[in-house]
Amino acid sequence: CFSEHSAAVLAKQGILLLGMTLSDPDVQSSMIEHVGRFDFHTTNSVVALEKYHEAGLINTSLLPFGIDRSYILAEVDIHDDDRADVICLGHGINRPERQKTMKLLATKFNVRVYGRGWELPGAKVVKDMDMIRASRGGLVHINFAQTHAGYTNVKCGVFETIGSGSLLCTGRFPEMENYFTYDSEIIGFESEDDLTTQIGKILGDQN
Repeated sequence: CFSEHSAAVLAKQGILLLGMTLSDPDVQSSMIEHVGRFDFHTTNSVVALEKYHEAGLINTSLLPFGIDRSYILAEVDIHDDDRADVICLGHGINRPERQKTMKLLATKFNVRVYGRGWELPGAKVVKDMDMIRASRGGLVHINFAQTHAGYTNVKCGVFETIGSGSLLCTGRFPEMENYFTYDSEIIGFESEDDLTTQIGKILGDQN
């Protein structure tokens, strides 16, 4: 962020200050005292937006995550080892709830996980075109809505899953309903057992 002095200097020159906070609500406590110096500021979180406005920061508006059009239109060859019934693109470090869920799913389905810190075999970090291949190779994507700080939030991976033409499974919470309809466009789950049952029915219907 700009210091108070720097913001004043730039304002005197007629320069608009634009800020985008991309990791709310986790980082909000470290940002909230500073974002008032922007002429326009955006947040990715509805929960964070409400707190900004409660603090009188009316310069802040909601800017949901989107997806690069080139991601959707990219042409890639899907390798055999990219194909899986269920995948998770995200790190497993210090995330016991993710480990537990994906381990359970791996006892029932062909599962692949991507990222650091996973206890399941075959996990690897992917980026660029390899990430697109991995994303398109998974029929069902598991998206964990809880952040490191314990908030529930719409993640950018939600839109990447939809852009890949895959089925999204994520937690049930009101903010997600601003973008997708549960049970017709996406799958919502309450527990790992609930998720396992729903995926079993979906994959069974395809076979």
